[in-house]
Amino acid sequence: MLVAHVILAHKEPGQVNRLISKLIHDDSVVILHIDKKSDINSFLRVIDYPSVHFVENRVDVRWGGFSQITATLNSFIKLRQIAPHAKFINLLSGQDYPIKNLDSFHNFLKSHPNSSFM
Repeated sequence: MLVAHVILAHKEPGQVNRLISKLIHDDSVVILHIDKKSDINSFLRVIDYPSVHFVENRVDVRWGGFSQITATLNSFIKLRQIAPHAKFINLLSGQDYPIKNLDSFHNFLKSHPNSSFM
């Protein structure tokens, strides 16, 4: 069961890297959208995992604006290209951080195969 973690980030590449390091799992993929206003090179330097894929069609995101939806949709398009068979999508910001270990998260999702959580 593949879990896709879609992250929308705009700052703190080191913090985003720590988040991603906690999400890396044999049954997961990470799709990362970096705000177009941000220097993507600072993220490319610290994030080096084979299961992390950057969204090429970046958006200049404005908080609370429709651009957040556009960035999310662009991330979903990238996800469909990379892993169309993902069973769950976990939408995160770059400032989120898991409070439980990833195995318990995956086990919870496996025990609810036909569920959606918002």
